[in-house]
Parts: sequence; C-alpha cells; structure tokens
Amino acid sequence: MNTIMKQLKVRRDEMLFDICICMAGAALGVIGCLIGEYMGGRGENLWGSGIITFCVFLLGMLALAITGISSVLFHFNLLVGMSCTRKDFLKGFIAVTLVRFLIIYGCSGIVYLVEGCAGAASGVDMSIVFSMLMVLIIMAGTAVILFAGACILKFGYKVTWVFWTVWMAACILPSRISSAMSNHTGSIFDRLGKFMVKAADAFTPVTASALGVFLTVVLSIISIMMLLRQDVRY
Repeated sequence: MNTIMKQLKVRRDEMLFDICICMAGAALGVIGCLIGEYMGGRGENLWGSGIITFCVFLLGMLALAITGISSVLFHFNLLVGMSCTRKDFLKGFIAVTLVRFLIIYGCSGIVYLVEGCAGAASGVDMSIVFSMLMVLIIMAGTAVILFAGACILKFGYKVTWVFWTVWMAACILPSRISSAMSNHTGSIFDRLGKFMVKAADAFTPVTASALGVFLTVVLSIISIMMLLRQDVRY
C-alpha cells in the first residue's frame, strides 16, 4: 500500500494532466457544437447530443494511452533504479493507471449528466461508456498500455513500427474488406470478410466478453513476465 501511495504522489502530475485533457476535450466539443449550429442553421441543435461527452472521453483515452506507455519507460527505469522492486513497481503502476482511467471516466460522466439536461432528440449514443462493458475496457486498456511499454523497454523503439503496422492495418483493412465484399471480387479480402461475418455471427455477448477477458489476461501475464526480467537502462 505504501508503494502505491508513493507512486500516486510521484505521478500526480499525470492525473492533473488527465483533468486538463478532459477540460480541453469539453472545450473542443463545445466548439464543435457551435460550428455545427453555425453551419447547419438555427434549426440545428447539437447541445446535449453527446458530442461533448464523446470528445472528453476520446481525447482523455488517447492521451492516457500515449502518456501511459511513456510512463512505463520513464518510471520503470527511475523507480527500479532507485531500489524499488519490480513487483512493487507493477502494483503501483497498475493502480495509478486504473485511477487515471477512473478520472477520465468520472469527467466523462459529469459532462454526460450536464449534457443530458439539454435533452437533444438525437446524437451520439454514449450509453456504452456507462455500461458494465467499461470494466472490461478499462482492464484491457491497462493491459495494452503495460504490454506496449514492456515491449518498447525490451526491444527498443524499433518495435513501434510493428505497432504502427498493426494500427494502419486496423484502419485500412475494414474499408478494403467491405469494398471487396460489396463487389463480390472473390479476392482474399472478400473471403476474409465472409469469414469474419461468419465468426461474428457465432459470437454472443458472453463469448465475446470471455474472449476479451482471456486476451487481457494473456497480455497482462506476458507484460508482467517481461517487466520482472527487464534490466534498468539509463
């Protein structure tokens, strides 16, 4: 417990940063609503549509992912190099990351309640953010941040090219697969799309959640094993 409290004190600037980022997301959402009203005319009412909550949540999560990975690199070498054990570092880091997730979650919830007072007829559905699915998302997010940081510590920054390739594939492949399926090209993308549709039909919320938990546990175990054997590098 003392280790966790010490890391909370050492990394309090990150938590303040999360609050500032959420405020910046809210400001961005307000500007988006103003621009939308101006472009759409007076009949366009975007207030209470969920756009501001979406900006707060998205910007907060994006900032957490980037700074969380950077924090693994910096604080592992700093704390372990100053006689903190690797196990204590892991306990503290996971606790701090969960607290940061809760801060972003809390800020998003406050904005969501405020937006709900506006009572817009339609908009962005943010109900998923405040469902039990968020428990799995927070756990998975913590595991991914820890895994990415551990990989960079172990293999250096060259491994970021692998992450970049995976990210670009995730961004580009869906549109290619969708286009191939629509035109029935018979290509590998068309066959891959049909396979993915069949696989998706076979999944239920329970099996999808079970798979998510399994992947989260696997990433967590791999990350922990890597960090327990990681040398300090200055």
